[in-house]
Amino acid sequence: MTDNISIGEEILVKLFQPRDKQRGVDAVAQCQKPWNYFLPIWKSHIRQQWSDCFVTKKSYQEAAQHLQQSWKRERRSPETLIYLNNAIVEATGVDYYTITVVVPVLQDETEQISNAEVAEEILRGVAQAQTEVNLSLFKKAKPFNFTLPGANFLNLNDLNGKGLKVIIANDANREEQANKVANTIVKRPDILGVIGHWTSKITTETVDIYNQNKLVLVSPGSSTYELTVKPRKFFFRVVTTNDFRAEAMVDILMNQINQNRATIFYNDASPYSSDYKKRLEEKFSEKGAYVIDSVEISRPNFNAKNAIEKVRKDGKSAIILIPDTPVTNNSFTNSLEIIKENDNQNWIIADSGIYSPKTLNIAQPKLLEKVIVTINWHHLNSPQPEFAQTTVQLWGGPVSNRTALSYDAAKVLLEGIRQQPTRQGIQNILADQSFSIDGVTGKIKFKPGTGDRQKLPLELVKIVPCPNQMFGFTFIPVKFSTPEDAGLNCSSSVDF
Repeated sequence: MTDNISIGEEILVKLFQPRDKQRGVDAVAQCQKPWNYFLPIWKSHIRQQWSDCFVTKKSYQEAAQHLQQSWKRERRSPETLIYLNNAIVEATGVDYYTITVVVPVLQDETEQISNAEVAEEILRGVAQAQTEVNLSLFKKAKPFNFTLPGANFLNLNDLNGKGLKVIIANDANREEQANKVANTIVKRPDILGVIGHWTSKITTETVDIYNQNKLVLVSPGSSTYELTVKPRKFFFRVVTTNDFRAEAMVDILMNQINQNRATIFYNDASPYSSDYKKRLEEKFSEKGAYVIDSVEISRPNFNAKNAIEKVRKDGKSAIILIPDTPVTNNSFTNSLEIIKENDNQNWIIADSGIYSPKTLNIAQPKLLEKVIVTINWHHLNSPQPEFAQTTVQLWGGPVSNRTALSYDAAKVLLEGIRQQPTRQGIQNILADQSFSIDGVTGKIKFKPGTGDRQKLPLELVKIVPCPNQMFGFTFIPVKFSTPEDAGLNCSSSVDF
């Protein structure tokens, strides 16, 4: 029975299971058995297993070798890179710190993976930050002939001369599972901090578990204003809150596309989407603009064609799409239907949930010309261009804003560990008004008393044809007329 938490003994992102990766995971799993099942060490085979794992480190060395081979064959798997880092740290016997990242890996009724897009994007940022720490530890000599990628191009990040292990947890974007995961995590004293959860729904459900157990939670994705109204001492976030996002969206409507009327499509059951809708209504009222209608987009009987017909009857107005992220398929899928039915007639302003390869899959230029998406970061307009370059080298292509945000969340947590490596010490550092780091998404400071990031300008992106990319389209910042103006080679790997 899985607990949906793994340091390398289980494949959680089961998109496919390469043989080398499975062999590496099996070796780590053998070393977890004496701890997990309280096996009697006086039995000879258990004693040998204990020796292989914790004395000679033979089992972890084998795991590292298998995972190293797996990484060479499937470079885009962040789970593999995290497990490789963990195995090397154990195999070499170095001192290390431990953190956890919680991601949403969705499964269907048959327990098959139905959506791991967001989970993998988050894991890429954390895996890169972890690799930078461990490379700094092994820069003088290769440990037991093991190698980590990026030695010649990643920025090394010394963490008090210690390594970093990352535990992966899967909340599946389900409240019951998320609560079980959170309650398990907080009971492990070796875990110094947590990166997660991604959605506002799951963060609001679990945040008190972490806060009551005095374990810092740094969210790369939860933007609901509810967490500002009721702040927790041990909660911080590197993403823009909904009040600032709403203000930016109203500015786009009124000053960039000259609209002062809009219809909002949202998910009333989502703490993120419903809260965003409220903030939009407040900002519209302040600016003298009008919300013509608010349409609940996640209901089972939603009809995009009828919704668009009603928008047209209400007169000239823009459309605002604020579905959940792609981990919530219903509202996201219905949003794509809205884009199709709109047929490029009305301007559509969408929040970052629409920033997905699935949107590019619409693959009809006419339907996408009047779509603007607000995100937190884009690789073609990064405050730290070198990060965008190194991600291409490490992952084989540019990464999304979700990866940049999770990387920054990891950097925030690691800076707290560097200065005071205890649970309370990390909170003290991050809550201090003088705390500040230069993240790849910009400078990161937190508002006193709330844990909200002080400022993070939104990036506006549009969808343009790019024939040699997946689906023939790509996202670029609106300030560029064409991909070539942005310096993008349309024959390069697809943005994911």
